[in-house]
Amino acid sequence: MRYKQPIIKAHYSLKNPYFKNEDQVATVYHLCSKNTHVCLYYQPVIYGDETEEYDIALHRLSASQKSIQYHKPSYWTPDYLLSVRDALGTKHNFIFDAKFSRGDSLCRRFPQGRLGESILKYKSDIAALNPDEQIKSVWLFCGRETEQYCQTVERSIWATEHPQQYNSGVGVLTPSSNCLDSVLGTILPCAVKNDDEINHSSNSAENKNTNSNKYTNRFTCNDHSDIRQLINSTIDTKCLFNTQWSQKRLGIDHPLLRKQPPKGLEKQKYQKITEKDAIIFVYSNWLPTNRNKLHSLAKKLND
Repeated sequence: MRYKQPIIKAHYSLKNPYFKNEDQVATVYHLCSKNTHVCLYYQPVIYGDETEEYDIALHRLSASQKSIQYHKPSYWTPDYLLSVRDALGTKHNFIFDAKFSRGDSLCRRFPQGRLGESILKYKSDIAALNPDEQIKSVWLFCGRETEQYCQTVERSIWATEHPQQYNSGVGVLTPSSNCLDSVLGTILPCAVKNDDEINHSSNSAENKNTNSNKYTNRFTCNDHSDIRQLINSTIDTKCLFNTQWSQKRLGIDHPLLRKQPPKGLEKQKYQKITEKDAIIFVYSNWLPTNRNKLHSLAKKLND
C-alpha cells in the first residue's frame, strides 16, 4: 500500500481549552513493509464519543466531571500511539508515554503509582469495537536514566514461568541509551506474525522453515563465537545468567544464558547449544543494535 501522504501534520477537531493541535512538527507517520503497515501517531486524540479521526478506532471509556458538567466528550492524548496492521487487516495498538523521571521512581508502588495510573488510563480505560484492536501494552519512557534500563511489570513467579505475549513496563530513552530495541523487538514480531504466516502459505516447505525463523532464529556463528569469548573471559560467568547484567551491557531484557529450558513464549527466543560439555540455552532473538553491543563487548574482553 502506498500512502498519498505518508507523513501528516494532523489537525484534530477537538475543541477544548486544554488542547491545542501541534503546528510545528508532523504528527502521523506511515511505514510499510510487504503486508505490514505501521503508523506512529504523536499526541493522538482518543475521543470518549463516536468521533474517530485519522483511522484511530479507539475510544475513552470514562468521563471527567467537567465533560459531564458541560456535555462535552472526554478524551485522552497519550504521547505516542503505535498501530501495526498485519496482513489480515487486524490492528495491534500500543501506547508509549514519555516521563522525565528515573525508571525506579516510575515503577515504585506498582500497581499503584505513576506506572499503574498510566496502564489504568491507557489500557483499561480505552476500548475498541474489535477486541483484537484493544491496547496491547503501555510503556513509559524515562528520560533521566544514565544507564540502560528496561523493566516489565509482569514479574510474578507465574508470569516468569508463563511469559505473556505482550508486556507493559518502563524503559530508558535518552540520547546515550535507549530500550527501543528491547521493546520493539518484543512487540513487532508478535504483531506481524499473521504477515509471516500468510507468506508461508505460498511457499514450499523449505521456505516455510526459513521464514518461520525470521524473528526467532537470529543466532549466527559469529554470535556463538562472541558468546564463547564471554564464557571463557575473565568476567564472572554468573552475570551471563543475570537479566540486569544483560539489560545494562547488551540492551536486552532477558538473560544471555539460561541453565533450564525456557518455557512458553521464551522458547522462541533461545537456542540450545553445548558448551564445556554442558547444555545451555542462549538468547537468539538478536536485533542489529544488540548484536553490535555483544560483538563490541566480546572484542573488548578479547583485546
